[in-house]
Amino acid sequence: MATAAGDGSGSLDERFAGVVWFRRDWLDRRDIDPARAAVIQVRGESMEPALPRGCSILVDRSRTRWLHGHVHVLHSSDGIVVKRLKRAGDEWQLVSDHPAWRSIPQEDAVVLGEVRWIARSL
Repeated sequence: MATAAGDGSGSLDERFAGVVWFRRDWLDRRDIDPARAAVIQVRGESMEPALPRGCSILVDRSRTRWLHGHVHVLHSSDGIVVKRLKRAGDEWQLVSDHPAWRSIPQEDAVVLGEVRWIARSL
């Protein structure tokens, strides 16, 4: 499974590709239900440096509340994307961490889950 950090992907491909092990006590301390979590790969550069292209992220699919400043996987008009949420007055924006990418006013985006962990190769 992958999400775009840029132009968006067309769908959330839920093919099972393998297993990533997490200690149960680590998940419990963070209140993450493994049945409601998924590890997916980030494509694109719009969330760099926080989420480098190709990194893996743990998405807690039980956390679908809009939280200012948090990073979420969303279904937007651009497809499935990973963005930081920002509240400006009564309006929410989908924000990229990379300075070359503009913020997108939220129209009908749906939060699919909150990013709780990342892994990347050195």
